[in-house]
Amino acid sequence: FFKQKTAYEMLRSLVGSEMCIRDRILYDGLTGLFVRQYYEVRIEEELSKLKRHPGSIAIALIDIDNYKSISDNFGQEVANKVLVEFSNILKINIRKGTSIVCRYENERFVILMSNTPLNGSLIVAERIRSLCSKLDFSGIQNLKVTASVGLSSTDSEKLITADDLLNRAQAMLEKAKKNGGNQTMIWPDTVSS
Repeated sequence: FFKQKTAYEMLRSLVGSEMCIRDRILYDGLTGLFVRQYYEVRIEEELSKLKRHPGSIAIALIDIDNYKSISDNFGQEVANKVLVEFSNILKINIRKGTSIVCRYENERFVILMSNTPLNGSLIVAERIRSLCSKLDFSGIQNLKVTASVGLSSTDSEKLITADDLLNRAQAMLEKAKKNGGNQTMIWPDTVSS
């Protein structure tokens, strides 16, 4: 007949279920990156730390250029592959332990870089942007992928809100895209390409 589960087996099953639920809440199903809501919690935690201890944080808001046309011209399967490959570049090129990368929305990503001054975040952003333009999608002709980046930062001496930090990065991202894409714009208003 039915075999009764031991307490250990029931606990193990429960823990496994909780981990599965946690993973669905924290991680984007396609890219495996953290979700936007995780970023929103972490940015507030990092800003709170800056109120108590000296330091700096930077964010990079990154958008895959012309993503809609990739989807329209090559199909959603290829567009998803672009998202996954780009996400892999992001994962590999952040500092483990001090930075997190999240899928912010659709083809937009955010990197939160703790203990990172603006010049350090620029190095990370430029490396990612450069690697993105070198992505090779074998067998898909005429598929060129580039990214635009908006950077902003704050420190314990001139602390700004999470919204201000994001709005500054958003303004720089929009300017980078308006200027033709495939470039990094830094608040306050300088360009690197």
